[in-house]
Amino acid sequence: MKECVDFTVDILTDNFPEETSWKLLNMCTGEEQLNEDRETLYTDPFTNYSNNYCVPDSRYTFIIEDISPNNSRFATGLDCFDASDCSGTDGPGTYSVTLKGTETASGGGKFNTQIPALGSSKSKESTTFGIPFDKPSKKKGPSCQSSPCQVAPSIAIPSTTQGTTINGVPISSVQATPTCSGFFGQPVFVTAPTGAFYQVTGNGQKLVASTCGTDFNSKISVYNSCDFSQENLCEVANNFGGPCSNSGGAQVVWATNSGQVYYILVHGDDEETGNFELSVDEVDDDESVCESAATLGLGTSVSGTTIEGPTVTGGFFCAGSIFPGVNVAWHKVIGTGNELRAELTSALGAFDGNYAQISLFNSCGDIASSCVSASRYTINLGSGIIRFDWQSTLGAEYYLMVHGEDGSVGNFDLSLTEVTP
Repeated sequence: MKECVDFTVDILTDNFPEETSWKLLNMCTGEEQLNEDRETLYTDPFTNYSNNYCVPDSRYTFIIEDISPNNSRFATGLDCFDASDCSGTDGPGTYSVTLKGTETASGGGKFNTQIPALGSSKSKESTTFGIPFDKPSKKKGPSCQSSPCQVAPSIAIPSTTQGTTINGVPISSVQATPTCSGFFGQPVFVTAPTGAFYQVTGNGQKLVASTCGTDFNSKISVYNSCDFSQENLCEVANNFGGPCSNSGGAQVVWATNSGQVYYILVHGDDEETGNFELSVDEVDDDESVCESAATLGLGTSVSGTTIEGPTVTGGFFCAGSIFPGVNVAWHKVIGTGNELRAELTSALGAFDGNYAQISLFNSCGDIASSCVSASRYTINLGSGIIRFDWQSTLGAEYYLMVHGEDGSVGNFDLSLTEVTP
């Protein structure tokens, strides 16, 4: 009886065949089943190669990479980087993968993931195929262990968990993890070899997850399903930055449905791994926090702090960037019909060495759509004053939000005056 199944890889090389390599990862064992390194198998440009193998009947992720040695040139896939690259040929290279006589993956030209961005010296793309993962209590035919995403430990709200991605879950063994949209719409690529999964059950509130206190540049991706073949399973993602940026941490905020299970993946930038502290809590951005803010009277000055202050969902621009889950301080101002000036003093460098910021809103509802303007940087570096002027409407209510650059926190003095000609 045959104990393995046929697996075939067909590749038409581009004009740099020595940069092409691939590997086949067994998702049931988490191990590398096959690995064909560059400079060994593909030696001739614009040449068809067909290689046959016999592998266990399992679930696999096929990863093909284009790696430029010593970062000597752009590596974007089996493509022609410019017209001269393909002079006298039929165009870019292609690949095709067949399992048990059925084509399961194919492609050519530029790969869909550039590391870290288009124009880098490394690019790749991956496809998952083969027998499905077991569903609980239903094991029929060839079986495969449950996805590490499905059996990830559950964490409470609120909670803080110590974790590591070193020798963690092989990300490629979980299926081809999708690229989610991150802060301000920037894509958050899953490129690290290993990660750490956690489950959290939604409570109908907005949650904030952060990895402050890391010893590597971390990322967070949050999914609403472990079946990565589905569409629309990304909830949120973010690269390292924001309130945890000084430690290489990341922070995300998303709205949850009560009883819905969400899957948090902690992973590294590029191919980094390391240790982290994952915190999950509710976001305290209730309108009442803003509406109940003390009124800052004309000609007055108050001392305040954003340390352990209320948090806002963030993730948008109000002239300056409002990071997700940032701690803030609110102050209400009544318009006089004249030009008003808000000034922050004793704030330069007091926010973990960062600047403080003032953002102005005309409503406490959806603050992302009620931003009036903001002042991000100090007017006078020598005096350490951060100044913000705006033309007010008589009797109108305005809400000043004091927050730190990149989500930092600190103490400040805030004053309100009218601008004199």
